[in-house]
Amino acid sequence: MENWPHAPAHQLCEAGTFMVTAGTYRKEHFFRARERIVTCASRRQIILVSPEKLVQALGERGRIPVEIIPVAQGIVSRRLKELGVQPSLRLNADGAPFISDNHNLTLDCALPKPLKDGAAARELEARILQLAGVVDTGMFLGTAEQVLVGQSDGSVDVLRRA
Repeated sequence: MENWPHAPAHQLCEAGTFMVTAGTYRKEHFFRARERIVTCASRRQIILVSPEKLVQALGERGRIPVEIIPVAQGIVSRRLKELGVQPSLRLNADGAPFISDNHNLTLDCALPKPLKDGAAARELEARILQLAGVVDTGMFLGTAEQVLVGQSDGSVDVLRRA
């Protein structure tokens, strides 16, 4: 579906499965709020990744994206720092703030150290989501039924939630 980010959730979920291909879209093309809506409307979610996307602990590599309402940038940034993360505003190639399809901003948040386990990740996500002005995070914890890991030789490893 060429225009999937703009299509109503019921059109995207007719087959009942929402597939996300992580890492194939430029950062500017992640639609966290829309992905979350489609995930919730789907019977199951399958995520496709390449091996370099796999980590032992969240925050081991890269930053955690947090979508925010623009007017809340100052307060959310301060509160995120109080939670121990370092937010930075996502910018376009021209240096202007990136504006999501929902007309929001994205703060990319660096963790001081990787989170020790799933419980720590869920706790951090819950604390972030409680902040006024936060739309969503890019964590998507526990949403996928399967993760398909495509290998360079063409084989696919299937990871299933326990």
